[in-house]
Amino acid sequence: MPPQGANAEFGDEGGYGPARLLDVGTVRIVATALDMLDVDALRDRFDPGALGAANIYPGGRVGSRR
Repeated sequence: MPPQGANAEFGDEGGYGPARLLDVGTVRIVATALDMLDVDALRDRFDPGALGAANIYPGGRVGSRR
């Protein structure tokens, strides 16, 4: 039986915590919030140096901009 609930954990822990299964209502809320983001504004605010200084994604590809 698949996991139940709005934020049900399932599967093996993959280094970032267990995967989570979201219910349709939660997905709609997240999708609506993402739709309101201005991609160009986010791109302008992206600062790989600040991410590195804050030790966010250490050793990752914070410098790549798409």
